[in-house]
Amino acid sequence: MNSEIYYHGSEGATYPSLRINWSIDNPFGPAIYLTREPIVANCYGGAIYVVEFIRNSNFTINLNGSFRSQTVEAREAILRIGKELGFNFDSAGKVQARGLIHPFECNTAEVNRLLADQGIWMVYGTLSGMECSGLRDRGIQYAVIDESAIKIKQVTNYYDLVSPASTGR
Repeated sequence: MNSEIYYHGSEGATYPSLRINWSIDNPFGPAIYLTREPIVANCYGGAIYVVEFIRNSNFTINLNGSFRSQTVEAREAILRIGKELGFNFDSAGKVQARGLIHPFECNTAEVNRLLADQGIWMVYGTLSGMECSGLRDRGIQYAVIDESAIKIKQVTNYYDLVSPASTGR
């Protein structure tokens, strides 16, 4: 996961770095949302940030996976914040991690901040049918909750990114 390329779409490339807007509550909470598909990033604006991860992938949570399927580091972080927030661990081995850490009516900003304090830098998974709004939400959503976990490789646009000259075709 660490050496792969991911994309973030934005209205404009005016920022020297990507920042989390903690006041906006998206499906996986406030985060820098990334995708593996340039066309999906293009749906969010004309500027596409090409990024790579620079942190240990053991400190990520697959929201589609069960509690038991998470890495040791992720399970420990979930347990630590779960005690503070009163998570229901009775069926933790059977439910998806998303149902455990981002239940229907929770403060995802608070959960994400607590996870980041425990070293978790990203949560990822697919959106539910009610959250999807077409092409812009397809595939896995990678929600980076610690800005220091990514490195911007370049800022470009969709056409330059996929043109035959840039891909070597």
